[in-house]
Amino acid sequence: MAASLSMDHEEAAHLRDRQRQAAADFEKYGFADVIVSRHRDVCNDGFGEDLRGAVHGIFLDLPAPWAAVGHVLDALVPGGRLVTFSPCVEQVDKTATELRRGGRFFDVRMLETLAVNWGVRAVEAKSKKRRLQTQEADESSRPPETSAAVRNSPDPGSQWLSYQMAMRSHTGYLLVATRAPADEAEG
Repeated sequence: MAASLSMDHEEAAHLRDRQRQAAADFEKYGFADVIVSRHRDVCNDGFGEDLRGAVHGIFLDLPAPWAAVGHVLDALVPGGRLVTFSPCVEQVDKTATELRRGGRFFDVRMLETLAVNWGVRAVEAKSKKRRLQTQEADESSRPPETSAAVRNSPDPGSQWLSYQMAMRSHTGYLLVATRAPADEAEG
């Protein structure tokens, strides 16, 4: 079940740096007493004996999250939540299949994430009546995702126009599951 992924020294150092920065952020924002951040191979080595049956939530951003499900099961308390992030739906499918195997997890749900960027620019102020007519005409001729909204600007001679920009990223998927109580998974 475990996935073996090769990683060069530079990639490993980068991941350690990211983990250290995350731990520093948790400390900075007052979450260090409730969040544990570690850099380790959870697919092969699990989360550590000290966390066995003691974790209420796990977030995984791994190439093969399904390979860590057995260790997630060991670490989560009954009713604990797992969230995985995957850029490919095939990863979600493999992970969801592994989560549902044997009734170990329930309420397995997927959410799609999309990056929506908005632009804002100043436009010349129009009379209120003309502005409303123009806005209604613009909104009826555009698809909903490109509708613009005009807001008052601090500059009395202009207003702000907000508009949806082109998406220049890819989608991602969050998979959320709840660990079943021990007696349900066994029975």
